[in-house]
Amino acid sequence: MTELEGRLQNIRAVLPEEKDAADLLRRMQTVATQSNLEIKGFKPSPTVMKQLHAEWPITLQLEGTYHNLAIFFDRVGKFTRIVNITGLDVKANDKPEPNSTITATCVATTFVLLDKPNNPPQVNKPGVKAGSS
Repeated sequence: MTELEGRLQNIRAVLPEEKDAADLLRRMQTVATQSNLEIKGFKPSPTVMKQLHAEWPITLQLEGTYHNLAIFFDRVGKFTRIVNITGLDVKANDKPEPNSTITATCVATTFVLLDKPNNPPQVNKPGVKAGSS
């Protein structure tokens, strides 16, 4: 049984059972600082429920350089927790400075393991009313 418990512990590290926004923001901020980026925006979106997990998208606005943005994404990719980056939009700053040449916006989606699986939506069969068998 200890092997199964160990495997479950590993799954919970990758797919936690709670969102914990404060912890994720703290980790993102730490990695951004280490990468010489500044987080200008951190906007959580509504959770998207799936059958076995929930997806939690967060819109990030980052300011720095291309190189530092790549370092940030590399470090986020090494998190124990799964974080997917999508919708990347990079724009040159109007007034670039040595450590701030771009502003990037992206969606960082993390995942939460559901305690109980959601039931898939029921599809009514033709000629059968909802609620009858």
